[in-house]
Amino acid sequence: MLLSLDDLQHYLDLSHNVVRDLVTEGELPATVVGKRGQYRVRAADLAGYLADEATETAWFKKQVEAGASEEELRAAIWAEHVADIEKFFANKSPSFVDDEMIVHPDA
Repeated sequence: MLLSLDDLQHYLDLSHNVVRDLVTEGELPATVVGKRGQYRVRAADLAGYLADEATETAWFKKQVEAGASEEELRAAIWAEHVADIEKFFANKSPSFVDDEMIVHPDA
């Protein structure tokens, strides 16, 4: 699933400028498509970005200190975000969708 900046804006509840900055500054990987050079973000990359952000939280650090595997915890967070993204767009029509399954980037 490929998402437009508008899709990301609605999902993340951020301004269009903030979403554009995340993409243009390379924090959120994107592909340029079409003659007009529009950005598209893979849902798997969005989930990865959100999982990376979660690793900076006090909750995550506390879980790791308590003995949780950082890699397994991040993978679980990634999977939760994938499910949330799929659920969010299940009843909506993303601006651009292809038939690609959301696959973990390390798979």
